[in-house]
Amino acid sequence: MQLSFKSKERSMKRKLFVYMFFLVTTISITLLMGLFLFGRLGTTEQDFHKKLSIQSEYFTKNMESYWDDLASMNIALGETMQNTLETNLEKQGLTFSQLQDNPNALYALENDMIQPLGQYLERSNCSGAYVQLDTTINSTLDNAQTQRSGVYLQKTTMSYSKEDLILYRGIANIGKKHGIMPHRKWRQEFDITLVPDYEELKKGNFDYSLSNIIQLPYTGERIALLRVPLVGKDGTFYGLCGFEISQSWF
Repeated sequence: MQLSFKSKERSMKRKLFVYMFFLVTTISITLLMGLFLFGRLGTTEQDFHKKLSIQSEYFTKNMESYWDDLASMNIALGETMQNTLETNLEKQGLTFSQLQDNPNALYALENDMIQPLGQYLERSNCSGAYVQLDTTINSTLDNAQTQRSGVYLQKTTMSYSKEDLILYRGIANIGKKHGIMPHRKWRQEFDITLVPDYEELKKGNFDYSLSNIIQLPYTGERIALLRVPLVGKDGTFYGLCGFEISQSWF
């Protein structure tokens, strides 16, 4: 009986040892797997944040480079438009103030401006380019106080060719003469009520500025405008010129 009891005791101890061994082994494996998976998840999360940071830095640098390049191009456009304007006035024997109510003089001026304006638009990564003059073709109209002459070109596609240009503002016959058809919402002159800070801009004491986002009249297009002042040596404010950046462009 005693031997039998001791034999059973040893058997139970052996079984208990085996059970405990398997239990400890199972718990250890479970912990190791949990730590492994946790480490993998932690590494994945770190990699995700790292990739997001890299993409954010890349996007920021690209945008900074984009605006710097466009601003530099805008300043060059301003110099070209101002030289074109002053050369044209000298050729016509006029002062800037004499452009007011002078359709023939404005026709000659816009005709000289449209080609270089299109060339700058061709070289720029944006949706439009414009030059707006601080004068009007007919001051007797009821809304003449808010109307200004000039040329405004837009691209119809992101890839440029002359056939992709349309005339949003300007004298329609000049556009057609240069193979540029009028926009479906074409008007001859600019409406400066779309530029709430126009009177401040007329002081011309800035290199360039970016407008708030506005909606182009009679269209669903939302845009921002880069602007450079055109100011003569005698301080005469000629107008503004710059580039259009359409929301759809991005």
